[in-house]
Amino acid sequence: MNKLTKLSLAVSVILVIFASVFLQSCQKGKEEEKAIEKNKSVEVPQQTIKVAAILPLTGNLSFLGEPERNALLMAFDDVRQEGKNIKLLIEDSKGQAKDGISAINKLLAQNVKFFMVSTTGINRAVKPIVERERVIMFAECMDPVITSESKYIFRIFPNYMQEQMSLVNYLDHLGIKKVGLFYANSAGIKPEADAFKKLSTEANIDLAYEGTFEMDQTNFRDELFKIKNIPMDGLVILAYGNSYPPVMKQIKDLRFNIPIFGNVALEQEKAVEGGTEIYEGVVFPSLTAVRSKDNKVGELKERYFQRYKKYPGGFLDYAYFYDAFRIIAEVAEKAQGNPEVAIGLFLSHKFHGVAGPIEFSPQGDAHLSVGLMKYENGLVVPVDFETN
Repeated sequence: MNKLTKLSLAVSVILVIFASVFLQSCQKGKEEEKAIEKNKSVEVPQQTIKVAAILPLTGNLSFLGEPERNALLMAFDDVRQEGKNIKLLIEDSKGQAKDGISAINKLLAQNVKFFMVSTTGINRAVKPIVERERVIMFAECMDPVITSESKYIFRIFPNYMQEQMSLVNYLDHLGIKKVGLFYANSAGIKPEADAFKKLSTEANIDLAYEGTFEMDQTNFRDELFKIKNIPMDGLVILAYGNSYPPVMKQIKDLRFNIPIFGNVALEQEKAVEGGTEIYEGVVFPSLTAVRSKDNKVGELKERYFQRYKKYPGGFLDYAYFYDAFRIIAEVAEKAQGNPEVAIGLFLSHKFHGVAGPIEFSPQGDAHLSVGLMKYENGLVVPVDFETN
């Protein structure tokens, strides 16, 4: 074989090898393109999104934390079944600001960027940390200013001004000119009382009496005896659910002959677990007005019962937490865990929750209606009055 023939053969072999490699490379490229089209990540595993809740699981407000936690666990199971790679972490605030701060710092150390926080006092305590760390917080509380001046805070919950405006408008409708205000000495209730005082003053309703009581107080007779002897057209009591049974029982014992008004906590489990007879005729703002027409709240309530063998009560905080988790899970996944990207998605989308349609204002608040209800023959019935 001459040199020219050998050279031609060598070139041919090289060309065949090159063509083979080239064809394999093209085939591999096509397969990778198909995998990407089918959203199959071969080299980069799907990111696990961490979402955390800070709830009052112990302490005076544990009756709020229990149904909130239970609803979150239900929402977590639902989104996992849908294939979302979400991890839920829950910490106990004990209803105390210092414990809430410790909880969020512990979670931040675990690289959590999405939070849900219960009660006004704890939300206020952790707000500066949320802003400093630039993480997302869903504030499940009624404080009207919690979302102000912070692009990182959202809320699915009516605020104090909405709640108290519905009550003040009703008092004005009834022609009430002098009213007493008796409320719990609590970080969560004081802003509510301030809202009532501001709105009632604007409506030319005089405050004939103002007094407070402690969260764990059970004997109110001295204060109530004093209130009974002050001329007024009605008495407004603002508290958490655990305070209503003893104070209302003592009001009945002292035979008050003026109308009594309460707040949204009159639907909390602690308020009604001993019966509702003591609330006969009491009118109060209610979150039930936000329930969706297709009764998804009722369906969630029945699922809750099937799982935990008891109902969560009429207060809708559990439903708001369920919705909050599902919304965060949906948005955080699309944003690939980036809070800055998530902010735009929260503000630009309309969500469908069990508590009804949810759309956030530029300030991060979801507009939710507040209605008026009253206890009548042991049942909660709507008051025929346009509140908003």
